[in-house]
Amino acid sequence: MSARTIILFVLLAFGAYLSVRAQVSTHRSYALYVQSITKYSSWPVVTGDFKIIVFGQTQAFEELQKSMDGKVFSGAKARVVKTDNVTDVIDASIVYLADEKSNQLSEILKLTDGKPVMIVTERERLHLEGAGISFTTIDNRIRYDMNLKDMQKRNLKTAMQVVTLAHETL
Repeated sequence: MSARTIILFVLLAFGAYLSVRAQVSTHRSYALYVQSITKYSSWPVVTGDFKIIVFGQTQAFEELQKSMDGKVFSGAKARVVKTDNVTDVIDASIVYLADEKSNQLSEILKLTDGKPVMIVTERERLHLEGAGISFTTIDNRIRYDMNLKDMQKRNLKTAMQVVTLAHETL
């Protein structure tokens, strides 16, 4: 192998490493936002576990498990569960919608209609379609948009500090 080939290989490997590291950092940020928003929100009554259902494949699942599993929110112990079955979201307190499953938001909205379920999406602008929280990137910083009308309709209460920190609020 020539020196040029080795240098090219090292640069490509380093680029891939940075890309993976950036994705982990992004998903860690998503998990921390979800944890903070949950901490400063309240649900009417939680019977049993406080279920955080991660719908689809996302690196945020591991981060949510690390930061939220076993902690107490709204008087109930949190349990983070991953699923690919849309009907599993029915008894959730939070549905975390992976980007790859964004096309199923309308089905999730129907299944959870009238229930105190916070729907959080990785894909931008889905708060305009009924999700409670959707993540966005502004000036290379992760932020969140909030559909306060949907949250109130679902009988979820969120501290004003959380609302005022949102990039966009409906």
